[in-house]
Amino acid sequence: MKSLSGSQNSQGVSGGTAARIGKALVVLGVALLLVAGLAGCTSASKDSTEALKTENAALKARIPTLDYKSYQSNELGMSLSYPATWVRQDTQQIVPFFLSPQGTVNVGVTREILPQAMTSDAYFDALNQRLQGQGYILSSMKETQVGSTSGLQAVYLNKGLTQVFVVVAKGQTAWSLIETAKADEFIDWAHTFNEIAHSFKVQ
Repeated sequence: MKSLSGSQNSQGVSGGTAARIGKALVVLGVALLLVAGLAGCTSASKDSTEALKTENAALKARIPTLDYKSYQSNELGMSLSYPATWVRQDTQQIVPFFLSPQGTVNVGVTREILPQAMTSDAYFDALNQRLQGQGYILSSMKETQVGSTSGLQAVYLNKGLTQVFVVVAKGQTAWSLIETAKADEFIDWAHTFNEIAHSFKVQ
């Protein structure tokens, strides 16, 4: 009887051990899968980081390093900085007007005497209606500061061109800084346009 009982106990221990070993193998398998998954995520994260670094380096390489000159007009009540290599070629409607050596990029300022005092918001609304009536497509718009005065900055698409308008009104005078580039070259000049826009001031 003791011998039979001992055999049964031995089989019971052996079965329990096998079960525990089986569970351990399952847990180990899950752990290995998790580690493999984490390794894959880490690898993908590294790849994404390297791709982002490469993209940023490419964008920085496309940012032109330019010297700037200052322009100021007490008569027009405004000032700005522009690339030193650009040529001033004023028109009847746009004074001052600066043209890049390539002839495909330009920056100019218009000034309008208003029949009554307007805010920058009200003037932009009127200007936007005129531009959209001429086929301009408003891409984006945001508030900005022109010196100590609140203004608006808008990006328009028009006949293969991208134009940035920085608009500000004080009393009965309104100014529009207009930056223009071909649509497929705009990204190359975005940094320069930002520098000019940040330098734009009105009196």
